[in-house]
Amino acid sequence: MGFPQFKSGWMGRCCAPLFMSLSLIAPAMASPGLFPLQVSVNFPNAPAGSGSPSRTAGGATRTGQPCVPKGPNDKPLTVLVPSNNVGKTVAAEPTLFLYVPPTTAVGGEVVILDEAGEEVYFNDEFTLPESLKTEGGIVRFHVTGADLEAGQQYEWIFSLVCSANDRSNDEVVTGIFERVDSEMAVPSPDELSPAELASAATRFAQAGIWNETLLYAAQLRQFNAQEWANLLSAVELDDLANIPFAN
Repeated sequence: MGFPQFKSGWMGRCCAPLFMSLSLIAPAMASPGLFPLQVSVNFPNAPAGSGSPSRTAGGATRTGQPCVPKGPNDKPLTVLVPSNNVGKTVAAEPTLFLYVPPTTAVGGEVVILDEAGEEVYFNDEFTLPESLKTEGGIVRFHVTGADLEAGQQYEWIFSLVCSANDRSNDEVVTGIFERVDSEMAVPSPDELSPAELASAATRFAQAGIWNETLLYAAQLRQFNAQEWANLLSAVELDDLANIPFAN
């Protein structure tokens, strides 16, 4: 069954199935006696004949000045999701990740639509980290107050507001995620040791749950940067592996 077509009108690529592997290995020095944790996980692309939004911002010509670099080697605004742009989460209030290029934008906006294209969440007060004025960075956004339903797919749309007076110049990117019905516990990453982070990331990866795998791998990055790089490589985002988190 193909992914739903949302009212926002975003259409993406249609690809043959392709499977990538993820290895999550706890750093040997993180805890005495820690044994390696390794798992191979499949994140398939969308089946042939279906479509999904592009996970990168388009390069359409606009009338105003762009608020992000537009050179041939500049990385675009990008959602961190599997290559078919569809991820799964167990959370009613998930954490979303995206790469934001250096920008002069005045702010950001997040909208979430349900399968009928109806708006279920809106936040136009997204504060951009100061570091984005000089360099690109990975931004984490925790959705609060959405109360998303299990068994439903949602489209989320992130807009960089280049000018409050002319929204036609926004840089826009969109992704799809599905909230799945699960009793898997999601402890705060801040409360876990490196070994526990690796174990949690592995557990969610084995279940094919993207958002939580990314959540724990992001926290694990400070102890084992290679595993963060491995995860992004698995979903064809190698060029973002060394990008710092924005602050």
